[in-house]
Formats: sequence, structure tokens, C-alpha cells
Amino acid sequence: MPKTLPRNAALADQLDLLADLSEILDEESFKVIAYRRAATRIRESAVPIAELALEGKAKELPGIGKTIENKVVEVVNDGEMHALTKRRGLVPAGVVDFLRLPGVGPKTAARFWTQLGLTTLAGLKSAAQDGRLRDLSGMGARSEEKILKALEAGVGVQGDERTYAHPIIVRAVTSEDAMTADWARLPYDVLEAISSRIINEVAGVNRVAYDITSKPPGTIEWE
Repeated sequence: MPKTLPRNAALADQLDLLADLSEILDEESFKVIAYRRAATRIRESAVPIAELALEGKAKELPGIGKTIENKVVEVVNDGEMHALTKRRGLVPAGVVDFLRLPGVGPKTAARFWTQLGLTTLAGLKSAAQDGRLRDLSGMGARSEEKILKALEAGVGVQGDERTYAHPIIVRAVTSEDAMTADWARLPYDVLEAISSRIINEVAGVNRVAYDITSKPPGTIEWE
């Protein structure tokens, strides 16, 4: 059975995360810039980058190069870029969760971790409640308040605690003439992947539903 190649968006997501982790670890800025540039180039590309990489042609595209091409091939063969796997092992997963919060970039997340020893959202919330964040470089009382409000609203919270956030409705239909339409019978594993990525990557969302309304009575688009 032919191997399913990763989509451009999935490749770009790995490169973006690699850039974030590299910046958290205070690695060379040129690497971070290169990863982000390649992620943007791949995400905007109309051609399947994984296919080009296997053919040795992806490196010919602006912003890609041989190093990024090799990383794309690693995703095809092993599911994840080796450099990303290595850095995941160096940075606590909770520190990556900090990046979902308003005004928190990789450098700020790194300061929470290295200067305050924070590695979980619960620990970050406690530190904000105690007023410990505002004394960090680049922070202040206003930034601390924004982070605390986001945490209290449920942004990024996981685990067994009840959260209050927004739902996302996913709709996919099949239609031949757009006058009538039926909801698409997507495979369960596809729906699971969609839900998982939305929950884990979109701040302020804690529930995903799939619309199974046909047209009529519903419409193809949400109004």
C-alpha cells in the first residue's frame, strides 16, 4: 500500500514548532529564521513539498534548501523531523503550552521556565496569582494580568479540570450542483485528527463538533 505523504500544512507546523523550541533553547537566530521562512514557504506552496523532496527537487525552491529538504524526507520516513524529536526531549511539554497564551512568545516562555522554574500551566497560573511574573524582563503588571485572565478563561488548560471556552463546528459536504448537499462521511480517524489539532493548537477552544445537517434543510455554508 502506497505511503500517505504528509501535507504541506503538517510539514509547516513541524517547522514552526522546531523554530519555537529552538528559540526557547536560545539556539542560533539564523536557524530559527530559516525554519520560519521555510514553514511559510511550504504552507503557501501549491505543490506537494513532500513529493518534491522525495524526488530531490524541493531544495530548488526559494527558502527550502537541502537541509530543509532532508527534514521533510525524515517526516515522510519517520513521522517527525529528527531535530524536532530531539528538542521535544529537551523542553517540557508544558512550556510549549505557554505559547498559546496572549503575548507569550518563545523568549518569554523560556524565561518562565529557566528563571522561575515553571513547566505547567497550573504552575504559571499560581505564579501569576502571586504576582511573580511582573518582575521578569519584558513583563509587567498588565502583561501578567492578561495571562492570568486567559488562564482563568480556560485558554490552554488541559487535563481533568473543567474549562470554559469556545466550541468549533466543522462542516464538510458532498454536492454535485450546490443546490443540494449531503454531509460528508469522513473517516473517524480523520475527524479525530481534526479535533485533536484544533483543541491542541487553537487557543480558547475546548470542544469540536461535526455538523451532519444536509441541504435542505441546512445550507452548505454557515450564515
